[in-house]
Amino acid sequence: MKHFLAISCILAWLFVPCIGQEQPAPEGKIELRVLYAGMSGTARQEDFVAFLSKYFVEVKTVDFRSFTEQQASGSDVVILDKDGIQWANRGGNPLSDIKLSKDYSRATLALGIPGAFLYSRMGLKPAYR
Repeated sequence: MKHFLAISCILAWLFVPCIGQEQPAPEGKIELRVLYAGMSGTARQEDFVAFLSKYFVEVKTVDFRSFTEQQASGSDVVILDKDGIQWANRGGNPLSDIKLSKDYSRATLALGIPGAFLYSRMGLKPAYR
């Protein structure tokens, strides 16, 4: 019981000062810079970018096929997106399309078939098994 009380006090001390200090982003948007790496010129990319632009202060796009880790340096979150239909129709190898070094540390969401293979190579839970 003593430990529970001590831990509760420490957590309250850490988190209570943070409540209410965040300044609202312009137009009520979330203060994150998003980089969307998808298949350029597709309806899927246009839909994703339009959706993300409604909620985040900055949304940039790059082509999935030419994505490099350096492009992610100015972003808080990276979305790597390449669905199976586009992969099959446009060629590509899902095992080698996404290449990230072990030092890559940007918050990243990888969607589609190549994302699952990336997660497999990294040994993460959402991978193909």
